[in-house]
Amino acid sequence: MMETNETSLWTDIQRAWKAKRAEWKSRRSHLTRVSERITQRPRGFGPMLLEQPLPEALEPGFQALRIWIILFTLSAAALLIGVQFGGRFGLVIGFIATLLLNLWILFISPNRLREEFKTWELEGRDTWGLLNATRDAATRARIPVPQIALADHDEFFSLSIGISPSRSTIILSHALVERLSPYERKLVIAFECAKIACQWTASATAARGLCRLVDYPGLGFLTLFILRRSLGSGRIAKLDEWVASHGESREGWARTLWTLEAMVASKPRRSKLSDCALDTVSPLTAFRTVRYDHSLPTVRNRIGTLIDRYPP
Repeated sequence: MMETNETSLWTDIQRAWKAKRAEWKSRRSHLTRVSERITQRPRGFGPMLLEQPLPEALEPGFQALRIWIILFTLSAAALLIGVQFGGRFGLVIGFIATLLLNLWILFISPNRLREEFKTWELEGRDTWGLLNATRDAATRARIPVPQIALADHDEFFSLSIGISPSRSTIILSHALVERLSPYERKLVIAFECAKIACQWTASATAARGLCRLVDYPGLGFLTLFILRRSLGSGRIAKLDEWVASHGESREGWARTLWTLEAMVASKPRRSKLSDCALDTVSPLTAFRTVRYDHSLPTVRNRIGTLIDRYPP
């Protein structure tokens, strides 16, 4: 009799456990079906669709980490050297040197660059359509909308600066904005947004701050060495491909690059080697600097990669 009661109790426990598992499975399948229906709703009705993966050209990848690896190595070396030769006092000196280095690269150098160009932020009325073009390009690149600043210069240049996508600024000279067509301005802004999205702008800004510490006459080889190690030249071709898909055709972006190069060559801007990676079209290409050609692709090479001919 005792054995029968134990068997009955164990059978009841098994039945209860199976019923509970069936209930859990039913709830899980119901939630799965609901989530599938939500993600399949069109844009504007309920939650948004699942985002498509970011294009390969805009993924930061390892190249975006190069300059930060260099900065980490320099900081660690300063601390180790301080401890090795000065003990605790040397460690304090090394820490202060590391702090000053990072403050210069991350904050002081970008702010000084803005002051050098004497920029003013574009707000409100926009006769050139720059704000709308920036919003469209930033949305497509999936980044916060960067600031647009105009520089009151008669020289032709466009560049972007900033350490992070949320704190980046696109700077255009007033002369360049006046000379370009609306379609060309749209492509230039799209290229700068692509640079911000893939962390090229952040890397170039940090590399520029580091290079400015050694960018003096006679030390150009050291500046070029830092640029080569901190920036990847292959990323430019991928960004050109993305901008070409943003416009109407490859020929459109190729002709825009050719126009920019001609404008920069017509009125060369005094610029150091450390600033070359910030611009859409480097001012150093006007001087046909051989060393720079080996560091980053020239406009001629970029156009040839896009449409297999030069000029476009």
